[in-house]
Amino acid sequence: MHKKQPFKTPVSAFKARCVTLLLSFTAFSAAATDVQAPPQALAADPAPAALVSGYWQVTSRPDLKGAPMISLPKTTGLCITPEQVAVGQVQVPSMPSCKVGGGKWAGNQLVLDVVCAGLPAGALATGELLAAGKSFSGKVDVISQPQYEGPARGHFIYHLTGSWVGAECPGLPRQ
Repeated sequence: MHKKQPFKTPVSAFKARCVTLLLSFTAFSAAATDVQAPPQALAADPAPAALVSGYWQVTSRPDLKGAPMISLPKTTGLCITPEQVAVGQVQVPSMPSCKVGGGKWAGNQLVLDVVCAGLPAGALATGELLAAGKSFSGKVDVISQPQYEGPARGHFIYHLTGSWVGAECPGLPRQ
């Protein structure tokens, strides 16, 4: 009876090709790091590339951490100007008592400065978005009673998604 031999040649050839590609990539990466960008490219603000201004559909879904809660998502139209993109001022329409006063861009991540009215002293509100040009995802955390644990803490998480609809804002007020 004929016994099958292991299939060694293609695996060895595959490993050799992987090593060759890895060495080629390493050499290419080393050569690419020697290239200097022009000064104006280094000074450019990453925010405009991270998020496009215009008309957006923003969906928010709140959850109360530590407690069973059925929450329906709410979708709202929102107009975001180029100036608002530059300073990170992307509002969360489903949170009327909370406003975004601005934010700080780090690449395509936006850390939001969130201020909420009507919460007890010591309440915490933070937010972040991960932008991808014509879409984003993120969350806003609001903790009304940080000194407590469990549902009494009042920890709401607003899950956010945004989709760019177009450059023109059809009759919507600017935020």
